[in-house]
Amino acid sequence: MSGVDTVRGIAYQQAQGVLQAVGVLEDPDLGGLRVEGTDDAVDIELLGRDGTLRHAIQVKVRATDYTWGESALLTVLKRWAVLPSAAHASFEFLTDGRLGPSGQRVQQVLTSAAEGDTDALARLLGVGMDDPVYIALGKATIRQDPSNTGALLARAERQVAAMLPSARTDEDLREQATKAVDRLFRALFDFTSNPEPHHREMDRQIIAALLGVPAEQSPAHRWATARASYLEAATHSVVQDAIVPSVADMQVQVPSLSRQHERREGAVFNLPVEDGA
Repeated sequence: MSGVDTVRGIAYQQAQGVLQAVGVLEDPDLGGLRVEGTDDAVDIELLGRDGTLRHAIQVKVRATDYTWGESALLTVLKRWAVLPSAAHASFEFLTDGRLGPSGQRVQQVLTSAAEGDTDALARLLGVGMDDPVYIALGKATIRQDPSNTGALLARAERQVAAMLPSARTDEDLREQATKAVDRLFRALFDFTSNPEPHHREMDRQIIAALLGVPAEQSPAHRWATARASYLEAATHSVVQDAIVPSVADMQVQVPSLSRQHERREGAVFNLPVEDGA
């Protein structure tokens, strides 16, 4: 994997982490999140108010010339399913890549299992319905989000703008939201690089402080007018600020991530395109 590929994967993962962190403040049942989870099976963990794992996410990028097939997907899913937390938490495989025909079948099987039709999942895994892997994957999903890093961060800015107190002008609101997301983006890199698991946890108070918003805020109390103003201003904005994240202990230099003009390039996994399996 080249340095460019590595940076693209890290940036996409961190941007998804920013979105999940903002989402913690939008869910009253969540108390925080942890980044870089267990044994490379999990990248983002959403924690309940009591600190227990509620939802785990594995984030992977894929070049446009390559697809996810059944074998690769089951490898990731089974790596999660054997962990102790899989017995009670849900799991999500999140990728910017395309699914091949067999990958689409795996996605559909998981969707059907979540809706109560679990026979296809048992056949896919070749195990009985009392098998721990089968039980764990009944709570698993595959989600595709093809947005590049810049678009993901712009999405986070819109969400944060809805939480911020009303600013004097649209420009002020846009600047506040951009700076807030930048702070969170940088902080996640620092948390990710820490070798101690408990130091990779970011609770809702820390997230709120980084964003400059209340830690406890119901949707009814958000500033809908501010959100609308931000969206209108963002629509007419051509060039937005860039983020230059500082990454601890990394041997690759992370380039500026333009909100509007980031290019997606390079194959992250040197695997062949799926042959219609």
